[in-house]
Amino acid sequence: MAYSDEWWKGKHSEKGGGCPDADPAFHSLCGHPDASQPDRYANEEWRGIMRSTDNGPYPDIMEPRAIYYALQSLWTSPPLQESQSDLSSRPSQKAIATCPSTISFGETIQCSIDAAGEGDTYSFSGSTGDVVVVRMQTTSGGLDPQIKLYDSGGSKLYSAWGSYYAAITNCTLPGSGTYTIVADDYGGTDSGNYELSLSYVGFQVNSITPNKGGNTGVVTTTITGAKFESGASVKLTREGNPDINAVEVNVTDSSHITASFDLTGKASGTYDVVVTNPDGKSATLPKAFTIEEGGEAKLWVDIVGRDRVRVGRTEAFIVQYGNSGNINADYPYLVIALPMEIKYEILGNFASLPPDSSSSNYTTTDPEVYHLTVLGVPELPPGSTRSIKLEVNAPKIGEWKINAYITTDRSVIYSSVLSFAKSAFEELFMESTNANSQSTQTTLFQNGLLGD
Repeated sequence: MAYSDEWWKGKHSEKGGGCPDADPAFHSLCGHPDASQPDRYANEEWRGIMRSTDNGPYPDIMEPRAIYYALQSLWTSPPLQESQSDLSSRPSQKAIATCPSTISFGETIQCSIDAAGEGDTYSFSGSTGDVVVVRMQTTSGGLDPQIKLYDSGGSKLYSAWGSYYAAITNCTLPGSGTYTIVADDYGGTDSGNYELSLSYVGFQVNSITPNKGGNTGVVTTTITGAKFESGASVKLTREGNPDINAVEVNVTDSSHITASFDLTGKASGTYDVVVTNPDGKSATLPKAFTIEEGGEAKLWVDIVGRDRVRVGRTEAFIVQYGNSGNINADYPYLVIALPMEIKYEILGNFASLPPDSSSSNYTTTDPEVYHLTVLGVPELPPGSTRSIKLEVNAPKIGEWKINAYITTDRSVIYSSVLSFAKSAFEELFMESTNANSQSTQTTLFQNGLLGD
């Protein structure tokens, strides 16, 4: 049995059963975390391998599920970039008299792919910061639509494909000029009629994260949308209650804003999120944020890594920490303790310790047992998770522990960083009554198996 293009194309159109098409992760959409890698799920490199030999790329004994996993490593590889020459070498659109060469915002075009390997191209004019949506829908035939968006220099910006429907959504154009859309069949083997539409996304608010917070402190949120401008303001509004203006606003880009709200003593309930640009225009996301009665920061810490390592070999551990509460944790302190004989390095970025000092971290030692490192951690909003990498190297066989501790309790900071470090060290081995602190331990080199 040879696994040809036709065989795979038939398989990927079947829903369910572990089929890639049933998994939305295989549809590359703008705004998805992987959108910065255009066409990573449908690149020419993968298709070239599928077409490489008459006997198929895989032996006959392989089952369809094995083929799925074998291809997965290629789907996640860097995409093959197409240049302007790729556009000019495509079959001419002139043979389809009803297909125009341009498309305008708000327009829907009906056209067709009449032959295998054909691609239709459409151009439009865009400006810096425009947020666009391109959709392609099969109206007849077996066409699996694929759309690609190129800038004026011929570099591919975004792409998407699917069974009977594909969309590039909420894409921000990087500059002013002429853009090109290429519409074709994903496998290059089928034909059919389709509709292609281009729309312009106006000023809007799409989401806020977290979407709730307690009325006992400050909550920092991330707001997504379109057409945000530098200098925009943000507020929470609710009928019958005073507006709650953000105390700090940072417009990261035209699609993201970081806003902090002081909710102390504010009325509980559901609020609208309103973003106002400097020109006075506002966009609202109704009933999007909930203020809860009460609340606190709830810090947690965990250590991820192996429970056995080899002598003299550097091993990596991940120290994860976060805030599962409903208000910000203001500048926590993360303490890591290791035995004196263990060599280690901590990789990560940290805040000043203590606040406003010139040092980003501080290391002291207990003369008998432990290295102790105190790290200043940036503000932790509700629901946030962060991590640092810890590399350790043990010189001999034995059993020992990594200890991690996190707290916002500044009462343990006495007259100096050293006294704070000593105090935190002592608390590592005692039951803590502080609700904002926890301790996690990982045991290594158990049962003398190291070096076996």
